[in-house]
Amino acid sequence: MKNYILLLLLFQGTVSFSQYYTDDNFFYVNKPDLDEVLDFYKNEFELNPADLAITLAEVEKNAKSNQNPSLIYSINKQADNLTQVTVRVNDLLFSESFYKNGLLHGKKTIYNGKGVVFHEIDYEKGKANGLYKMYSDYNELYLETHFKNNLKDGKRILYNRKRKSGRVEGIYEKGILVSDLTLIKEYEKFVLPKNLKKGKVKQYSIDGLLVSEFNLGGNGVLHGLAIVYNISNGLPYSKVPYNYGQKNGVAEFYNKKGELLTKNEFRNNNKIGKHQSFFDNYQIKLEENFDNSGKPIGVWTTYYNDGRINNQKTYQQDGSSQSINYSWAGAITAISDYDANSLDFNHVQYFEKDVLKGESFKANGKTTMAINYYDSGEIYSKEYIKGEFYEREYYDKSGKVYHINKVNDQGKRIGIHRNANIYNDEVTHYDVTYYDDLGNKTKHIHQSASGDSFETNFKNDKMHGAKITRNAAKQITKEEYYYDSSGKLEILSEEEFLKREKSARN
Repeated sequence: MKNYILLLLLFQGTVSFSQYYTDDNFFYVNKPDLDEVLDFYKNEFELNPADLAITLAEVEKNAKSNQNPSLIYSINKQADNLTQVTVRVNDLLFSESFYKNGLLHGKKTIYNGKGVVFHEIDYEKGKANGLYKMYSDYNELYLETHFKNNLKDGKRILYNRKRKSGRVEGIYEKGILVSDLTLIKEYEKFVLPKNLKKGKVKQYSIDGLLVSEFNLGGNGVLHGLAIVYNISNGLPYSKVPYNYGQKNGVAEFYNKKGELLTKNEFRNNNKIGKHQSFFDNYQIKLEENFDNSGKPIGVWTTYYNDGRINNQKTYQQDGSSQSINYSWAGAITAISDYDANSLDFNHVQYFEKDVLKGESFKANGKTTMAINYYDSGEIYSKEYIKGEFYEREYYDKSGKVYHINKVNDQGKRIGIHRNANIYNDEVTHYDVTYYDDLGNKTKHIHQSASGDSFETNFKNDKMHGAKITRNAAKQITKEEYYYDSSGKLEILSEEEFLKREKSARN
């Protein structure tokens, strides 16, 4: 009876499974997530067939002494000295077994409480002999193990419900795992040491071509030389030395022909000396330089995939650096100065056709000033931080200020504020915003590229009054009136709006 009570507790159980792994780089091995293999050894819902092998006499005794009305035994004699035993719980089928000469003989089936098969175990003369199958709540085969005389003997397979064809396989003899494990995924498979802790791992394509091989140290981490192969010819792509999970030593990287591309040194997982990486076409992608502690030093160069320079970064001793970006045509597009003390870019310059077009300055994490230039080098706008906003000055090409977006001493925007674009060295103002002396927005006019304009009026920083659309000929094409009353916005006719305004003033 103890065994049946144990099984009743499993009714609401679900089958667990592990997640996918992701690879880290083209040249580095894919170490699978070993956690997804652990259920192969002992799944929390797996049963010991020997514990279930009670005799028919014990079943009859349990049935006779049973006083639980929700637990119903049915014992039916059949031909060939077979006896069928079924157990129902709360009127749901819980198990079905067959006995011969008083011992389990044939398939024993246990259900999950929802009418779905949970376990199937083949018995012969009271012992598990044959196949044990375990299913998920969705009637998907999850685990199957061959038994002989109540011991695992033969192939054992753990299936992954989330991954097509995913499974783990191993071979047992007399209850002992005697083979390596094979982890099979949709497009690849791994041969793993049976204890998942120490030994060689080999990765294959699904059709059996060697992809990589590496060793696990005593705690299941990479240890020793890890090799990635080109499956088209069996030549190495990379040879990377590991010391208990950390890259240590000189790693070698090869092209598709097996020719050495570069050697990169690692020390305790830190890059040491000159390092190179490559595009898929084996054009140089990045050159880096490090000191003996793994700290970036000297000039770093990033390339476009045709060999032209994309970026050059020069590191100083304190970790500060200057970065220069280049266009595909080789023109400078930006220069950025990074300050190691503030951990920020304190000065950035932008260029068009090698002409300085803008620059910004930072301090304490905030942009303190930004300047934009005409092609001649004269300033066309300059911004200074003032409170929570920026005051912006606009200049004509003679260097004269023609407009200022003002911010008062309290840091509030006041007066007329213009926003502008510069195109072909000409400044175009695309919207204008009006503020009162308290910093409240009163009007906003936006000019579209097509020449249409959109005027919106405000009161106490909230939409209130006329909203007017004009075409390129300045003709009104649409006019609406908005009235804000205690946070509730209404659309009114002009007459009603004026009436309410008059009433409010009185």
